[in-house]
Amino acid sequence: MNRLDPNTLDKLAEIICDTDGPHHRQYWQLEKFFINAGWSGVPAYDQTGRTGWTRDLLEDRREDNGAIAQVIRRLADPLEYPDDPDAAHAVADQLNRLLSFEGLRLVYGGGRPGLVNCEPAFSTPATRTVVAAGRPR
Repeated sequence: MNRLDPNTLDKLAEIICDTDGPHHRQYWQLEKFFINAGWSGVPAYDQTGRTGWTRDLLEDRREDNGAIAQVIRRLADPLEYPDDPDAAHAVADQLNRLLSFEGLRLVYGGGRPGLVNCEPAFSTPATRTVVAAGRPR
């Protein structure tokens, strides 16, 4: 896994916080999320805004591919959604759309998520045209 693009980190922070979404995490749940993902030394929430705080944590560990992978796997883990385990698959689909540009994909083995490398996929209409033509226009 290569270091993730800053835009990918932004979107990852949004997915973690899920503001106004079905899996909205309150500020006090964010620390627990990162700890459950396997991170140690998670700082206390500092009132700067949930998404910004989350993005800063991801940026601080951007060079640690293992730590970033832990967060991605936890987001897609059914254990993160004990009242709605099927939600993990919906989150995994969302993550796979995001991670496809990074050459990563979430897969499940034994009911638990794992990350695998893959060819970067570009699935927007504009990129399909470029790929089909074999060169940028």
